[in-house]
Amino acid sequence: MRVSKQQYQLIVAFASAIPCELKPPEGTPALVDSSGFYYGDGITRHERAILQLFKARILDCHGDEDDYTVRLVDRDGFLLSFKAGAREAANGNGIGYIDYSDCPMAFMAGYEHWHNRQKKNTRPYSEQDFDVCHGFISADTGNEWLQL
Repeated sequence: MRVSKQQYQLIVAFASAIPCELKPPEGTPALVDSSGFYYGDGITRHERAILQLFKARILDCHGDEDDYTVRLVDRDGFLLSFKAGAREAANGNGIGYIDYSDCPMAFMAGYEHWHNRQKKNTRPYSEQDFDVCHGFISADTGNEWLQL
């Protein structure tokens, strides 16, 4: 399975979205509210990928053309698949378990994201800085950050 660059960026934006109840700073690029609606420039700027994931029945759009939010059809399955992909990469495994995931695109993006984070000079995730990603370790707490 291949995930395009825009699809990858959108999926990582979903996984990195900050819950509104944490009161992130203004200008945070990707947010998610308590009902599971995603919004912000980090989400909406990927219009082509949104359309592709909509057609694949991974997400729904709510609102009008100029002001909308996005909701994952199976948020739990999507985030679990993303985390599973990252975990398989971290364990040095291939993508063999992709067939068992609820959302193969999210699995693949999580797998790729883990590998991309291993590059030199990559800034570690930090809860204090509101720079987190579902299933990844936060350097300042040492805990795995989970969006749910």
